[in-house]
Amino acid sequence: MASTLRVSNPEHVAVLTSGVKAWNEWRRQTNPQPDLAGADLEDLNLAGVDFCGTDLRGASMRRANLSGANLTYAVLTGSLLTHAYAHGARADNAAFIGTLAANADFQGASMRSARFVDCSFARASLKNVDLTKAWFENADLRHANLQGAVLRQIVGDGLDITDAKIEATIFADTSLRRTIGLRSLRHVGPSSVGMETFFLSGGLPDVFLRGVGMPDDFITYAASLSGKAIDFYSCFISYSSGDDAFATRLYDSLQGRHIRTWFAPEDMKTGDRMRDTIDRSIRLHDKLLLVLSERSIASHWVEHEVESALEREREEERELLFPVRIDDSVFQTEEGWAGLIRRTRHIGDFRFWKDHDHFETAFDRLVRDLRKNAVVMGDT
Repeated sequence: MASTLRVSNPEHVAVLTSGVKAWNEWRRQTNPQPDLAGADLEDLNLAGVDFCGTDLRGASMRRANLSGANLTYAVLTGSLLTHAYAHGARADNAAFIGTLAANADFQGASMRSARFVDCSFARASLKNVDLTKAWFENADLRHANLQGAVLRQIVGDGLDITDAKIEATIFADTSLRRTIGLRSLRHVGPSSVGMETFFLSGGLPDVFLRGVGMPDDFITYAASLSGKAIDFYSCFISYSSGDDAFATRLYDSLQGRHIRTWFAPEDMKTGDRMRDTIDRSIRLHDKLLLVLSERSIASHWVEHEVESALEREREEERELLFPVRIDDSVFQTEEGWAGLIRRTRHIGDFRFWKDHDHFETAFDRLVRDLRKNAVVMGDT
């Protein structure tokens, strides 16, 4: 059994043990925030159970039947899911932190934007699982079945897929730079690797490319392709919604220079958790363009974004954060992080952005700075 800090709510456990139908009806009628932390749910038939947003920290669900279960936004920190059967479960935005799920079967599950931190899914079946935008940090997926899995826009710091089985697996718009075990994958059949993944990964092992079905001619020239000094980077614009007009003009201008660019209104879907989405964006993109204004400095998430970007800069030893200002607030505020930016960064001056000539002058300087610090294909 997993160690827990507290015992689950006895009333909630009693409702659940009376049957899934009773539990789901109770949830529909009362809309509670269920507390099943530390609960012993081993070997139970929980097919179709509604665990959306449920606190399952430290709960033991070994060998439980969770097929068709709703685990969306469930908190499974320190829980046990070894040998659990969860075909077709929904676990979007679920938190698998310190979770032990070795030999679990999540075939056909949806785990979009789920967080896998310090967890083990070794020998688990993740066949046909949608892992779009999932966050992996020190996640053990060794010997897992990833056939038909979708790994699109994932963050994979310390993701270990050594000896995992892949076939028809999709690696799309994803950097595999920090993924462990690419040379030892078991290729049952061809898989799909997008060009974005190829370039963002800074060169992939020949044995991996051959295993996914890349033609030999492409593999022969892959090294030379990844060695060319070609700009290949993407930018994420962070700004206050009150500065939408400027951000939109900046976005359009960057796209016009063939610089792949994303910004919040277009990419933060309703219901996304703001901080998780920001962290993911900072991890996924090569540059963070931070629009500094009175509005953005007053917003609660700016300091967090700056800290996240600076942390990644320290990890990768390269410049990531590029601040620009549309007023003088960054030089007037007493915020500590703003002082750090003032002392250590050139801040692009777009105060007169509505004037065409002033905007173009400042924009040309920004593009030069971005290209000077661009990720060069083939860098590792």
